[in-house]
Amino acid sequence: MTKLKFIILAGLAMFNIHQSCAQYGTGNVFNPNLKMAKAEKPSGLGFSADMPASYSLKMYTPYVKSQGIYGSCAGWAVSYEALSIQSAIANNMTDRNHITAKAFCPYYSYNKQNPGDFGCSRGADPGDLMLTLLSEGGKKFYLPLLGCGSNVTDEFSYAAMYYKIKDARKLAVWPTEVTYDPNDVAGTWKKFFAAPHLLDINYVKSLISSNYPVVISMALPNSFTNCNGVWEPTAEEKADPAVAISDNNGGHRFHAMTIVGYDDKKNGGSFEVMNSWSEAWGNNGYFWVKYDDLKMYVYGAYYMKLFPSAEDVATKTGAVWGDCLNGYGFYRFDNGQTYEGQFKDGYYNGYGVYTWPNGQAHAGQWKVGKRDGEATCYYQGGTFGQAIFANDAFVSGYNELFGTTGESYKGYLKNGKFEGYGEYRFPTGERYLGMWSGGVLSGLVKHFGADGSTFIGYYSDGKRNGKGLDVTADGKLTAGEWLYGIYQSGKKFGFAGGKALAAKAEMSSDLYLAADCVSGNCLTGEGKRVTGGGTTYTGTFVDGLEDGKGEKVYTNGTYNGSWRQGETQGIGEFKFTNGVTYISEFKKGQVDGYILKFDGSGNMAVELYNSGELVKGFTEISTAPPAGTTKNKPAAFAAIPTTVSSVK
Repeated sequence: MTKLKFIILAGLAMFNIHQSCAQYGTGNVFNPNLKMAKAEKPSGLGFSADMPASYSLKMYTPYVKSQGIYGSCAGWAVSYEALSIQSAIANNMTDRNHITAKAFCPYYSYNKQNPGDFGCSRGADPGDLMLTLLSEGGKKFYLPLLGCGSNVTDEFSYAAMYYKIKDARKLAVWPTEVTYDPNDVAGTWKKFFAAPHLLDINYVKSLISSNYPVVISMALPNSFTNCNGVWEPTAEEKADPAVAISDNNGGHRFHAMTIVGYDDKKNGGSFEVMNSWSEAWGNNGYFWVKYDDLKMYVYGAYYMKLFPSAEDVATKTGAVWGDCLNGYGFYRFDNGQTYEGQFKDGYYNGYGVYTWPNGQAHAGQWKVGKRDGEATCYYQGGTFGQAIFANDAFVSGYNELFGTTGESYKGYLKNGKFEGYGEYRFPTGERYLGMWSGGVLSGLVKHFGADGSTFIGYYSDGKRNGKGLDVTADGKLTAGEWLYGIYQSGKKFGFAGGKALAAKAEMSSDLYLAADCVSGNCLTGEGKRVTGGGTTYTGTFVDGLEDGKGEKVYTNGTYNGSWRQGETQGIGEFKFTNGVTYISEFKKGQVDGYILKFDGSGNMAVELYNSGELVKGFTEISTAPPAGTTKNKPAAFAAIPTTVSSVK
């Protein structure tokens, strides 16, 4: 079996600083000898003759997350996506916070198939992973969080037994006249694309409309990577798909994903597919594709029947199932709060997920009925982050705090003070978004004034200190340098020689064949990770991805700033080895807002971007003092943890 390779291009173009091919792993491995039952006839699933023109399971999906650079797509498609969707349907869950907090682990079945694969480089066949769910069950994502190569102990397996699926089936897709030849892989795929494909589009639609998400194995041409939410192969890729796949030498050739909906009227008939490349890709992680285009490139399709559940599982209160005294179980209170996880002497003890009707969720460690240890916390509106609790009290990590006079803070804290990346809001509309240290603003910050003005630049000790860009409500710019809140008007800035700052800077591309955590916690916490290409990241991680405040060092420069699920998000600084520095706003890995460029000779330039596209450049930068300086210096206030009740 050929070992799949995958590549990450961290290209940061001259005037469009974003990851041109972000951290997208694949890893679908085709198993031609898979011994899996074939799909039943539609009547066996109780299909209606009057199939709706459109149908969607999207409301039951967890938030789209990223598999990162790893070849674990099959685990994400089968467990995190398809199994989580079916579990949400069975338990009548539509709150996506709760669905995500209780989603299934993509690495449990993968590691069962590939023990010791610390880089998830071997890949897997979705059908093989479904058979693992059939024989051994699935584990919840956060109970506890696993990564590539994590040791799957009996502690996890006994909980997984509650989630053995009832059945798994594969659909007829591979042409009957094509035999997979491991000695002639290229020739096999050429024959595959030349032969009529067997995938029955109506059958797939029938499965979706009967609440069965369909996992697909798909060959990807180059055009797929940059999908903007609707993907259609180019004319050349349609004319010769075999060549299109062979031309995709970036490593993203074979990928597993999940079909979650369809619409007969969209582009003449299309499927909606959930990917595992983060919400920064496609349409918040999803994309539409025409029926025939999907059929052309899909070479495997699978679905499963869920584990049997009692009819009242979604409404029953008390100990709903399992062992809620000394084991693993599920408990629901009369007020709608729930707990699923480990118990000891009737208390929450070990790993568990607690949910509140308002959408909040806490997934992590417990001790004698109290939150104690690492956890991932979900808040209203879909924000989430990693935190540490002790004796039911918040210690450090991500939190959302609300003051008695209307102030609020969302972000990271340490020792009771703001530390890392966070947002502070005042009831007047003024807010600060950026870096904190010891409870005060320190590092890159974006300040939104109550008068509609904005400032992007450096702070220290809670005041503007260093280079920055001030924009008034009516769009007037002031770029330059501040010293503890005072603009230094005596300095000369602007365009050197009447020309824009020449700064052709591009981050080196790296081949990522592995990623090693060399220190700390690279799953959920603070750590340092080194990739196969030599790129290093030091900072905070959530769900195994860069998230929060962190620094990534490339061969020709450094990015220091905020991250969200593996993508640059918020405020960040690029320092290139040629002496040029960029300060910019980012959204989903792309420049979105103002960018300030400068070098060590006093040259400066300002540009405005929208979703990675240049909107305008500015030919003049004011040297007049700004109309005001920072007026407020937010102070940390104590976190008040939500109290939960024990069963006992």
